[in-house]
Amino acid sequence: MARKKGGGGKLNRSEIIQARLDPTVHMAAEIMARSERRTLSSFIEKTIECAARNNKVKRNLKFLWWLENHEKYYVGKQTYDEVTVEKAVQDILAEHEAVRFVRFGTYFPELMNMEEKKTYWNIVYSCYFWAQYPYTVEDKNGKFLKTEWGQVDALEGLDKDNLIEYWDRLKLKKIDFSELCLLPPGRKIDRPLKDDVRAIHKKILMNKSGSSFEIIYANRHKQFEISPDDKSWQKYTKNLPAKKIELRKTDNGAQIITTFNLEGESELAWFNSLVKNMEK
Repeated sequence: MARKKGGGGKLNRSEIIQARLDPTVHMAAEIMARSERRTLSSFIEKTIECAARNNKVKRNLKFLWWLENHEKYYVGKQTYDEVTVEKAVQDILAEHEAVRFVRFGTYFPELMNMEEKKTYWNIVYSCYFWAQYPYTVEDKNGKFLKTEWGQVDALEGLDKDNLIEYWDRLKLKKIDFSELCLLPPGRKIDRPLKDDVRAIHKKILMNKSGSSFEIIYANRHKQFEISPDDKSWQKYTKNLPAKKIELRKTDNGAQIITTFNLEGESELAWFNSLVKNMEK
């Protein structure tokens, strides 16, 4: 039997909104609209479009903003950016209202009211609306035990079809979280997504009961360090101009990060060899 899709929510070509204007503002808008040979609605639309191109907003880049102690997953990562409203709209825009809602709530959580946040939380905590990836479970000796599945914690992991299926009931509060918890996991994918900062690579059980374990994350890499006394470091960096010096908070505390300009072929070859060693 074919799955029934959610009814409403598609992006219309235009929408009717009601706005209450002060009589003075209304008259000013009428004069400006008529002077440009426009209808009042056309003038207001043009004014908003112009403002959207010129005004910037601060956009959240932490998908896990709703998770307690989520900051630990974003150490050393960019957690927000500033974009024009026009760019923000382009990145949020989608064919269906359900997808637009999740994107909006992720980028601008502080702009949601409490009812919208409750709906958003119901979505992010329901595995039916998110793709699932496999990871291995091993014992402490490296013996493979089984494969388990984890929920993708990134916008790209949203199972749009499953969300659209339940959107009308979510929006109208006709289904609660206890019912959502009974739904099966979302679609399966082959591997974790790169944007998922909490993606698991493997779980290592430290005892037979599994009560003690270690998590190896998929998208975190151990720091590759070079001693200042290293001969290759001394040879290739002594003449390199520093492009940027910054103080950055890391898992090991505050550190000074220096960015160099790699200009010569020998310096680039040296750097590429370091990258290969790091990947090993």
